[in-house]
This record gives sequence, structure tokens and C-alpha cells, in this order.
Amino acid sequence: MQPCAVGDLDGDKAADAARAVLVRTGGTGQFWSVVFRGNTGGKPTYRAVVDPGDRIPVTSVTVAGPKATVIWPTRSADAPYTH
Repeated sequence: MQPCAVGDLDGDKAADAARAVLVRTGGTGQFWSVVFRGNTGGKPTYRAVVDPGDRIPVTSVTVAGPKATVIWPTRSADAPYTH
């Protein structure tokens, strides 16, 4: 299961969500994103997306107050992917 967190990110006292999403379209690509959803009148509303990149797994998502923390490994652009 991909990391997910719930909390009040925008200060309106309603629960918002941040969730890691993995998309595989075939081949070796594994494209990770973190999608942020707000809560507008009890309905989920798209807020933002962050794309760490190909084969860079999101390992943790937490929400504390109005702050979301997303953890993923980093490497230089010319470094090969290893795991």
C-alpha cells in the first residue's frame, strides 16, 4: 500500500489528504506522484500534485497541522537507478 496521511492542511478544520500514487505503464518506468486533496463541503477537491520522478519511490507521507512531509530518496540526475 502506498503511503497516505490525513489532517487539516488548510486550516478549515476539515480533514484533507495526501497520498502517494504509483503508475506503471509497462517497461521499467515506475512513476511516483503525491496527490493532495482538500475537503470542500465534505467532498474531496484536487489541490496539488508533486512528481518526484521515475523510479523514485515515496517512502513516507505525514501531516502535522498545516504541514505535509513527504520523504523519497534522492540521487543526482546522472546517477544510475539501483535498489
